[in-house]
Amino acid sequence: MNEQEGVIKYHLDHQSSAVNLDVTELISWRTLLYKLDLINQREDKYGGLSYGNISMRHQKHADQFIISASQTGHLAGSNPDDYSLVTEYNIKQNTMRSIGVKPPSSEALTHAAIYQTQNSIQSVIHVHSPVIWKFTHQLGLNSIGSDIAYGSVQMAEAVSCLSKQYPEGTVFTMLGHEDGVVVYGQTLASSFFQLTEILAKAIQLDLQHHTTGHQNA
Repeated sequence: MNEQEGVIKYHLDHQSSAVNLDVTELISWRTLLYKLDLINQREDKYGGLSYGNISMRHQKHADQFIISASQTGHLAGSNPDDYSLVTEYNIKQNTMRSIGVKPPSSEALTHAAIYQTQNSIQSVIHVHSPVIWKFTHQLGLNSIGSDIAYGSVQMAEAVSCLSKQYPEGTVFTMLGHEDGVVVYGQTLASSFFQLTEILAKAIQLDLQHHTTGHQNA
């Protein structure tokens, strides 16, 4: 839990250059995630650093993916310069190559592990949701153990194993990454709706919890 948020842990070879990418779909869904406070930045949380990221597989190059850049979560509106193209990656060697005005998210290796494991998956979303994270077990969600740090090779390997069990997509939490929640699916829309359905259920559990607490007070 003492891990510093937003630190890139993989070995990155990044070419800082503008790249022509169609990110309109990413921008539209990211905007909704920002409005729900699932991607954002708060001074009182995570050392004041931005949180959350979103990606999609490159439509013409299936072994590549486009992901929101590092420390862009605070932006209410994003533009193409706020996304990076990951062109190569090696999970075991903890290496990645990318191109873009800004470097890719610190969680890019986790995204890569899912894309590498499941060819049908087209999108990955990583958000921070205290209420989903709190009710991980009550919601019946899968989770990555608290002893596995975000952005690490161990996290990528654990996520790869989990994604083999759920090839069409699922929602899971990262117990070693405060409030960390990941969803992946065959489209950005399906990923978003999986996530918001779980969010609604978590909010309902939270309301029931507080109601029961008041009744027993």
